[in-house]
Amino acid sequence: MKRKYLKILFIAAVILALIGSGVAWYIISQRFDDTSSVKADFTISADSLLHEFGQNLDAANKKYTEKILQVKGIVNEVEPLDSEVNVKFVDTLSGNYLIFSFQDKGVDAAKKLKEGDLATIRASCSGGVHSDILELNYVSFKRAALIKD
Repeated sequence: MKRKYLKILFIAAVILALIGSGVAWYIISQRFDDTSSVKADFTISADSLLHEFGQNLDAANKKYTEKILQVKGIVNEVEPLDSEVNVKFVDTLSGNYLIFSFQDKGVDAAKKLKEGDLATIRASCSGGVHSDILELNYVSFKRAALIKD
């Protein structure tokens, strides 16, 4: 009788392990549409977006996190890294900033940007965070694509 329960328990454990492996594989291999071809949920200027996150971080996070935004503004900084490029729009009064991560296809176009360029970027908003140490808010974006006006 005890062997029968152990056998059932073993089979159940194997089935659960297979299901878990399948879910993990799905999450790991998930692909996203090219952001440049996805319709933006919101189109907004960098100044307006920075103001909105500065006024009420929680409300702005609820509204914009995991949404595709198309943001137009003046480039303040371009940070080339190993396999990606970060582009920043900064509010020079408060120090708050938007940071866009360009990867894969978008890297070459982002590397050509210079401080002072007017740029339109479409990306997925990861949300805003307040830094107590820096005493500012920043909003990060992933899967950024440079949009030609």
